[in-house]
Amino acid sequence: MENTDYTGEDKPYTLNEEGLLALEEQVGAIPPSLRESYKVLEKYVSEKFIEIYGQYMTPEQREVFLSSRMIFVDREDLGPLLEYFEKANHVDREISPIDGVFYKGYSIGVPIGESGENTEGDATVLYSGRVTIHVVDEEFSVPVDIKFLMSEDTLSTKEALDAVYPRVNTTTQGSTFIHEKVHIMQDPRLPLPIREAAAYFYAREVFRVNNWRYSKVGNTDKLADLYEECISEIGEDLHRFMLGSMDDPEILEQLKAKFTNERIKEVSEYHEYEWDERTHNWIYWDTVSADEI
Repeated sequence: MENTDYTGEDKPYTLNEEGLLALEEQVGAIPPSLRESYKVLEKYVSEKFIEIYGQYMTPEQREVFLSSRMIFVDREDLGPLLEYFEKANHVDREISPIDGVFYKGYSIGVPIGESGENTEGDATVLYSGRVTIHVVDEEFSVPVDIKFLMSEDTLSTKEALDAVYPRVNTTTQGSTFIHEKVHIMQDPRLPLPIREAAAYFYAREVFRVNNWRYSKVGNTDKLADLYEECISEIGEDLHRFMLGSMDDPEILEQLKAKFTNERIKEVSEYHEYEWDERTHNWIYWDTVSADEI
């Protein structure tokens, strides 16, 4: 990467469109022929999110959310990119832990340290720039198209059946765009399970409202359910708090009262299928004592 200063003095800040495009030209892994379709998808699902939740955000936040914020990179470029942006340590000894436990990261389907397709590290938010970085395989070249954001009723059409990979990739990337852009809005000091539960919920809810098939099921769905319970109990101010337009220590305490370590473990180890010996839906958390942070 060229030695261009995109980080500025204040963090977090918003990398402007020119800087984002320059960065994408240097490290973007999506083939140029497909890049525009990904931007169209990102813009489309972002607009759908704003239609529902924009009322809980400031005008500045809405503008950021509607702008292009995601770059796809090869795994080998992730490390230098994180170092280049000087990813900050957003940990607060009072805010970040839950009952004396700090959640560092997570993986889905396999314990931390074992190989697996789904890990928290595959999608990373650079708060120094408010950019989301998604790691893709070298041969990543599957197209996306908003026409494949379909309901269950239309999945059996010939067009859908003839385009399985683009259809699946469209729904996967569409929900990922929402999930990761919600993270951009969040206070990074909040406990990781709460941030993740909210991001999974908002992506799922946008898909539900628009009658699109949502592909992420299993224990992340149970995590989203727990956040939905909190909305029922706390009310609409929870959206403002979680999306970063309002600060309220009392809401954080209410969230922590619901997201106890015991409840997080229960949700993470939920067995949906008796035959699932590998527990591929389990969420494995990387934790340390709050005294160690």
